Amino acid sequence: RGPLTWTDARPIARQIAEALDAAHERGIIHRDLKPANVRITPDETVKILDFGLAKAVAGDTPAQDPALSPTITSPATRAGTILGTAAYMAPEQAKGKPVDRRADIWAFGVLLFEILTGRSPFGADSAVESLGLVVMKEPDWSALPPSVPSHIVDLMKRCLVKDPKGRLRDIGDAIPILMQPDVSTPDPRIGKPARTGRAVLVGSAIGLALAVAAAAIAWSLKPAATMPLRRVDLPDGVAMSRSFAISPDGTRYAYVHDGRLYVRELAQTEPREVATAHPTNNYLFWSPDSQSLGFYAEATIRTVPAAGGPVLTVCQVPASGQLISVLWHPDGRIVFAVWRDSLYAVPSSGGTPEVLLAINVQTEIDFHETALLPDGRLVASVHLRDDDLARVELIDLRAGKRTVLTDDALVRDFRYAPPGHLLFRRVGTNLGLWALPFSENTLDLSRAVLLSPGATAYSVANDGTAIVQAEVLPSFTLEWVSRDGKSSAAAGPPIEELFPWIAVSPDGSRVAYVAGTARPSILVRDLATGADTRLTSEGVRGLNAALGGASMMMHPAWFPSGDRVLYARGQIEAAQLTSWRADGSGEPSTLTKGSLGRISADGKWLLWLEDVRGLGLLRYSAFNGSATVGEPRTPPGMEKVNVRSFDLSSDGSLLAYAASEESTQANVHVTAFPAGTPRRQVTNSGGTFPQFSADGRELFFLSGGRSQSGAPEGHLMVVPLTPGPSLTLGVPRALLTGSATPSGYDVVRDGRLLVARRPVRAGERPRALLVENWPLLLKAKSK
Repeated sequence: RGPLTWTDARPIARQIAEALDAAHERGIIHRDLKPANVRITPDETVKILDFGLAKAVAGDTPAQDPALSPTITSPATRAGTILGTAAYMAPEQAKGKPVDRRADIWAFGVLLFEILTGRSPFGADSAVESLGLVVMKEPDWSALPPSVPSHIVDLMKRCLVKDPKGRLRDIGDAIPILMQPDVSTPDPRIGKPARTGRAVLVGSAIGLALAVAAAAIAWSLKPAATMPLRRVDLPDGVAMSRSFAISPDGTRYAYVHDGRLYVRELAQTEPREVATAHPTNNYLFWSPDSQSLGFYAEATIRTVPAAGGPVLTVCQVPASGQLISVLWHPDGRIVFAVWRDSLYAVPSSGGTPEVLLAINVQTEIDFHETALLPDGRLVASVHLRDDDLARVELIDLRAGKRTVLTDDALVRDFRYAPPGHLLFRRVGTNLGLWALPFSENTLDLSRAVLLSPGATAYSVANDGTAIVQAEVLPSFTLEWVSRDGKSSAAAGPPIEELFPWIAVSPDGSRVAYVAGTARPSILVRDLATGADTRLTSEGVRGLNAALGGASMMMHPAWFPSGDRVLYARGQIEAAQLTSWRADGSGEPSTLTKGSLGRISADGKWLLWLEDVRGLGLLRYSAFNGSATVGEPRTPPGMEKVNVRSFDLSSDGSLLAYAASEESTQANVHVTAFPAGTPRRQVTNSGGTFPQFSADGRELFFLSGGRSQSGAPEGHLMVVPLTPGPSLTLGVPRALLTGSATPSGYDVVRDGRLLVARRPVRAGERPRALLVENWPLLLKAKSK
């Protein structure tokens, strides 16, 4: 529609400026001011919408997280691609720099120009072109009608100074200028004939509908059916979080980040801290009324009010103590699945868990990813013992009936969302979040619609809103690290999808590693040339496909001779220790059932882990150096110790291991081998991946954890040892810390370390998107 005259535009511009001034006075900047976010009510009151995407400021130049930018992206674009709002962004915002209230002042100048001319000063055919105009080009001031007073032209020019330092500093200063009496003499710099016509709404090409909007600086709750499909990038804290959940009513979300549990109202600009998060904190879930949060930590289920308050321990997780799925039932019970065990229920007020659905120990391992349907039935992924397969079942507990929905191992994590949809993630080929209509007892995957490509995790509300997390394929570099912490690159290109187990050959010339998820492979790299030799690769099948392939091929180690590689291959609870020549020749040979095998330096002992219903039991036996394995034994006192990883000293006298005995947190211990005494505990607050130095007088280990993206959050530690009958430990110290902490490492005979690191590169950060009104995608396909 046509431009407005200055007489008609003045009250609109004044009200926009007053609303922005009120927001800025409260320490809030909008950062997405544009015609689509301006509404005029029937009584001609101007409302500014979507302050829920705003950002609080502290003074004029706050340090900001660029991920809080109200950038709207398409599902196929990377973070930071602007669609629709590029023409209204300040130059510093378009460059990805921190912004303050002056970004709103710029947008006000653009909006006022558009009101008066009927077109944006930086409009173009694409967002990229618009951004280029914003940064490089001045507005065409001759496009302004000559009737626009010169002091208003000057005001717009002050608003549209590209350098924020020279821009109008306070939108409040614009209000008296807007109210000045008009000067009858036209601005001599404007010579273009005036345009005519009055528009009922702001902007010419926008075509905004009249609506009564919410008050300024408030979240406008609109039914999903009336909202457009929109995707908004969320902060890095959410993108990097290992656990997040949106509330059922879609008004807030919770996430764990940097040791804290946060809740952010979509109507607010900042999250609030609700509770301290233990390192094991995971599996966030909401109460049906969206007023409370549940989570898992230290082998317990806990709840806390979403507004903050005391944390209630609901129960201890039985059996293995490891939670793998949980939901809050409308009847007040918390339903949860336990790793290598059954499905349980417990009152949310606290109590003793009761078995809701027991596994068939002959045919089933456990239940994964349980979801609740409106009629009380459950959808769950059932992990089958036979050939390690997984299938999705519809479970009717009242009728005692179980119906197989699909046995496609590449689809997982089903959840119900009104009205009548099932959402799920597909792994491997066509990775992403999908949705399809759900009928009584059938699942037609051919009707599924892709909602968000590349999704690796998600949470869905009842109002058509979801949060989707996506990661890029991780890439790792190998580096040599000296004892003073200095590093240098090892030969060879970066390795995509490297698992955190690397093993340097006895002579230090090669490294064996596992990489790849769809087809995990054992490779050997020449550390002098960087050339790789692929020993074997296998397509992932069964539940391994859904779990990323980590248990199909893992834990490489070397024979003392350096001519063969030992590794584990196979399914959960059925892995086989296998050896293969390091040059790739010949055929593999199976030694015994188990994983994480290690051969003593003298070749006399073979040590490994045996999976017994989720417990990693350490076994050892005599070994003749080729294929004969003796009778398995267990070191004294370790018959029920759940070992995660271990190492044997070069002289075979000491065993270091990481084990979780009374909680899910592993700690490092060292003991005499094979006697089992004396025994010393090295860590109390977590540790894993112990490795001896070549002389056995130092022990390295990793402490802390990793973020969702795989970025290290802990330390590579080293502690001196004094072997002997007393077995004394020195004081541990950090060798590498923070971002320098490796994802995997091995200790070389000359004292150096070979480490695998995941460098953070531009464009490789994980993303978290708020997706509004995703059901529109299903409606579009059905038309």
